[in-house]
Amino acid sequence: MPADHAVSRPFSVIGRVATLMAHSTDDQGNDTPSEFADTIATAHYRRAHMLDPSGLDNVTSRLAVVVADGTMLIEVMNRAAVLVVGMLDEIAYAGITAAFDSAPFTIAPTDDRAIAIDAEQYRTGDGPCLRAVRTKRWVHLGLDQVKQLWPEIGRIAESAGIDRFVAAPLGRRDRTVGSLNLYCSESDDEQHAIGFETDVLSVVVDHLNIAVHAYGRDRELGEAALVLRQATADRATIDTALGVLMARENLGSTEARGVLHARARDSGTSVAQTAQRVLATGN
Repeated sequence: MPADHAVSRPFSVIGRVATLMAHSTDDQGNDTPSEFADTIATAHYRRAHMLDPSGLDNVTSRLAVVVADGTMLIEVMNRAAVLVVGMLDEIAYAGITAAFDSAPFTIAPTDDRAIAIDAEQYRTGDGPCLRAVRTKRWVHLGLDQVKQLWPEIGRIAESAGIDRFVAAPLGRRDRTVGSLNLYCSESDDEQHAIGFETDVLSVVVDHLNIAVHAYGRDRELGEAALVLRQATADRATIDTALGVLMARENLGSTEARGVLHARARDSGTSVAQTAQRVLATGN
């Protein structure tokens, strides 16, 4: 595992989902008062730092960044998805649902199978991630439950080796606008419980909520969704162009990125436009 993605695991916890659910809502599904939420967040942080200071420092250094636009928000979301897959043994892959408007879409999938599961949820209009968005509560469902509620989602998940779903709502204080989605591989635990570092995962969600709030604070939801969709498309184009440059010019990823940015500066165009030209011409 790359060093900047590694988080040590001295404090794996089994089945502490009630703590996670309390993080965003009370038992009646009402919004948690901000001072209570802040207290919980502080408690998660302190416990995580006490048990694994270097691991928490890694999470914080990767996610505690200023989010001024859609591109930076997507970067933070990508970092978060990679981090949770790296630090939670049971997580096969992860992704984030953006639901700023009526047409949700996926950002930062760590595997194409996450995209397939999400696409069926969006087509159906329901599923673990959308339920987390609607209820503002953590959703924790086993495969059998998913197959009962949404047979086609269950079928796709089963074929991908997924045994359990966890979805955490994300958003501003006035509205939930997305979810962090965790797709868990089959567990050897006889109770099919999911073990994960609850406090560190909660800190990751806290950072994502801060990023989402910063991005959407001064934007209408429709505008926020439009800008984020374009930024997602631009990132995909840039990533593909980087792959082309790496293959054709025998460059490492950092070198290829430097070349792409230099060409954008020289031509007076955006990095995304330069990437489109690389894909169209090979140069």
